[in-house]
Amino acid sequence: SAGASSLAAYSELIASVKRASGVIPLIFVSGGECYGIDSVLASMFDFAFLCGNDSTIAAASDTAVNISSGRFENSNMLKFDASHTASCSAAVSGSYIDPDELKNALSDLFEYLPDSAFSGTPSLRTTDQSDRFDDHDRDIDTSLKGRDLLRSICDNNTFYEISGDFCPGTITCFGRVYGITAGFICFDSGTTEGLIDIRSLEKMIRFLKFCVSFGIPVVKLIDFTGVSAVDYDAFRIPSLTAELIDVSDKAERSISIVTGSACGMAAAAFIRSVKDNAGSISFAWKNAYIDAVNPAAAALMKYSDEIRNSSDPAAARIEFIEQYKVAYSRADRAAEKGLIDDVIDPGETRNRIASYLKIL
Repeated sequence: SAGASSLAAYSELIASVKRASGVIPLIFVSGGECYGIDSVLASMFDFAFLCGNDSTIAAASDTAVNISSGRFENSNMLKFDASHTASCSAAVSGSYIDPDELKNALSDLFEYLPDSAFSGTPSLRTTDQSDRFDDHDRDIDTSLKGRDLLRSICDNNTFYEISGDFCPGTITCFGRVYGITAGFICFDSGTTEGLIDIRSLEKMIRFLKFCVSFGIPVVKLIDFTGVSAVDYDAFRIPSLTAELIDVSDKAERSISIVTGSACGMAAAAFIRSVKDNAGSISFAWKNAYIDAVNPAAAALMKYSDEIRNSSDPAAARIEFIEQYKVAYSRADRAAEKGLIDDVIDPGETRNRIASYLKIL
């Protein structure tokens, strides 16, 4: 009996969410099955959480998907439980079985969120910390990656991760440095040989859009060698990269630090924005590499004859890759070209971030 009336009601709900979007942080909690238009609404919120093992946010039920996909055997049938949903959806910010765990997680998240787009970013400045800057405050190990690197930079070695189950090699989170709140993007792509994929792009775009809407400064700790393009992803990556460049340019307060490698088309989203945005600044660690392509691939093309004619091609390949990096991809060469503002020692990282956040 509802018919078109239900669709009209949903249209009003969508309009309400659109009006509130970018004005106040929007949080959605699914305690069960959320399908169809409900799943669209949930995905429009800034943060969506699952509570309970059987909670999900999807276009259709697992039964419908199994039937339409021809999955009729238990061994290959999908189960849209909370864990599976969180690993497949960029819209899911977190998944919790126990309501009390969700309550605590939301309480922690609220500490980082502004009341509205007009209230400014929350800050926990204290007299004995906010004005204390020591060039050797923390000795950061250059081998640290991902979450370990974030812990070495953030106050109290803690941060609040968003969508940790979705594309875990790309980390989006909130943290504080000397009490100042910022959004962080960091990479731990060791399991993918330094590559990021299309899901990484989707995750970064979604997180950056929220930070831009609420004026939250963004710190990008960059370390990847390129984008992995497979099957139909190869056709979607260019448009998503263009969208990432666009939203990165809108982040008027951002800090980019190349901690390892910044190579390929996605690197342009972080490196070029600092040249066109007065509120952005960029650094690179000593021994970091910056290039339009993966130095390994470039070296194989440039020195293909030398490698092929070598008595030990495997050893020659390694040698020429390093030779190419030193000659063409060094961080100081990028600084000479104006791509980055300065080459820094890793031990300066935390205080460089704090100094610039304080200015902002």
